[in-house]
Amino acid sequence: MDVETDVGRARELMREAETLAARMPTPTIELEWVRALFYRWDGNLEAALERIVAALDLARTRQDRWREFQCLTWRVTIELETGRFDDVVRSSEALERAARAMGDSEVPVARALRALAMLASGVRRATAAEFDGAVQDLRSIDDKAHLAYVLNRRALALLDTNESLAAEACSAEALAVATAIGRTSEIAIASATLARFAMARGDANSARLHLQPFAPGRFVPALLSAQAVDELARAAKLVGAPNSNDHSHGAPLR
Repeated sequence: MDVETDVGRARELMREAETLAARMPTPTIELEWVRALFYRWDGNLEAALERIVAALDLARTRQDRWREFQCLTWRVTIELETGRFDDVVRSSEALERAARAMGDSEVPVARALRALAMLASGVRRATAAEFDGAVQDLRSIDDKAHLAYVLNRRALALLDTNESLAAEACSAEALAVATAIGRTSEIAIASATLARFAMARGDANSARLHLQPFAPGRFVPALLSAQAVDELARAAKLVGAPNSNDHSHGAPLR
């Protein structure tokens, strides 16, 4: 689930793990972690944050630095998506400390997420440069998953600004990078954003081409995150293209 591959099978495995865990008194980091990822996938960000904090607390209690780092990365991501921008700044600093404890001095994803939060809060001076620098570092270390994610978030934030050319370039790169690693939800978000940019230029044909791979009958909504489905629906409404309103992502978590 962490790499968003075979999500249906991942959900089955989580259910099996939950059944086994019910017989054990000790909570497990991985089960709280994967619950968080599925809550996020299904669009329940508050529950996702609660569960990733639980996983993070377990990792810290057990002094498991690698899992602490991974759970912190997801915590910062979910905090960004819930609009907790001050928390993002604090958590990204904790993420960098966790990385240093493992011997890594540079954490470009932490810098990129922090810059996105600060930009969203209106702190623009020098922050855009910090974001660009972090993105370049993500390219250098070939971290395609985080690169696609932060580029998509930046493009979405810039949709209604006067920086449309730079924003569209972010979406185009996000699409290319996400396609290279098969991140279907990031592909969908980038495609939807590019469709919206095309419509802003009055180019309905290009917009429809961006949405064509996600037309009804050509993809299964359950294979996309709730955010991806929402972005496709938003773009399709602008374009006037048919779209699936099925937001089902599997059985709800309990």
